Amino acid sequence: MEKVTIRVKGSMVIDVTATSSEIEVEIIDEDAFDLPAYLLGNIYPQMDEGEKASWSMEEAANLAHDLALDGIDADAEEIYDTIAEFIKQDA
Repeated sequence: MEKVTIRVKGSMVIDVTATSSEIEVEIIDEDAFDLPAYLLGNIYPQMDEGEKASWSMEEAANLAHDLALDGIDADAEEIYDTIAEFIKQDA
């Protein structure tokens, strides 16, 4: 199965999981949006060692801005603390 996340401007995120014979669609209300799970599943795995070593509040603010453009209201400090904890746990 391949999972694709589609971000719709506004207050929803749509997760689509598909195989060759079926498609599963889940619409996630903004109130139910799980930021740590999103960061762990979609952002952190894409970070290389250099990005992890240089993780900063500035990078978290940039990510919060990008998420806001996709309709996801996320606090830069929460993003920073969450990613920093993932990095700490991997050390």
